[in-house]
Amino acid sequence: MFDENNEYVPLLYDMSTEDGEVWTFDVREGLEFSDPYGEVTASDFVYLIQEIHQSSWASSVNSTNWTGVEVEETGEYEFQATLETPQLLWPESFDPLLYPIPQELLEPYVEEEDTEGLRQDEELLELQFSGNLGPYVLDEWQRDGGTRYSRNDDYYLQDADDLPDVFNEAPYFEAAEIRVIGEQASRLGALETGEVDSAAIPPNQVESYRNNDEIYVNRIPQPYNEKISVNMRDNGWTTGPGNMFRHVPFRQAMAAAIDKEGLIEGVFRDFAQTHFTWQPRFSNFYPPEEDIPQFGVGDSYGSEVARGLAEDAFAESEYDYRFDGETMVDPDGNQVQLSLYHSAGQNTEQLMADFIA
Repeated sequence: MFDENNEYVPLLYDMSTEDGEVWTFDVREGLEFSDPYGEVTASDFVYLIQEIHQSSWASSVNSTNWTGVEVEETGEYEFQATLETPQLLWPESFDPLLYPIPQELLEPYVEEEDTEGLRQDEELLELQFSGNLGPYVLDEWQRDGGTRYSRNDDYYLQDADDLPDVFNEAPYFEAAEIRVIGEQASRLGALETGEVDSAAIPPNQVESYRNNDEIYVNRIPQPYNEKISVNMRDNGWTTGPGNMFRHVPFRQAMAAAIDKEGLIEGVFRDFAQTHFTWQPRFSNFYPPEEDIPQFGVGDSYGSEVARGLAEDAFAESEYDYRFDGETMVDPDGNQVQLSLYHSAGQNTEQLMADFIA
């Protein structure tokens, strides 16, 4: 975890290094799994990394984070990770982020290389092993419906003397519930009637909710992007041979053809900013603005810019795509038609799709 000054805050473990190559993990003492697994030690972390994340059979989502990393247990509450190349900002990458799982729970699946059993184990799926590691205990999980939680009175951060006093009484709610409500109208209805305490409000309805004395509207800055994902697979282009999405200039042409500032004003009611890279602006890795191509604004927006980029892509393609007047056609002279899909029941996504189309 990082604080408001982007300084590392140790929770389950602390991390330190002298050269960015060898990192020492100091596991916090007093961490407990649920019965019968006992105390969390360095061996639980090392086993998880070596036998799951670094295995060829488990298909862990964290596998790429630990490729080429040598891990060694150096004490009951300490282990080291040696990187292939020094990375002084390794914690900031979130690659070393770990949540422990009891070694005894994993061992039967590791011995049999039982991927399916690992995925279906209810003790893992429902976090029945979590002991004092989390602020809440999972009481109920309704698939596609939501989850219910109750306060964990044994939460380990209550006893952490190296953290701010605000953690002493944590967690601060007796219970919590997350509901999955697919339809936007239903979510907003639940908010209006008090069935839920918090819900996202679409930009075009913010003002009406601000005028509602029963609802407090809080604008929360966040680093996420609204994006259009193009299908670059072999079967992802259904309007002629090949796939023009695979050519960088064609993807740039698509971006140049969309008026980003108009989209922000018309669909998001100015509750958004133009953005041209995956890195959020507060990131240490955010490049200088002058180094980022900014398609869709200023001189990099418009039909002429988009057409020029598309023609660059045509030159790269082995197929004879071209413009017939103002119309893009395939090698047979048929008009190219693209399909744009959005999530059902999401009004903002639909408005965004309508604007772009």
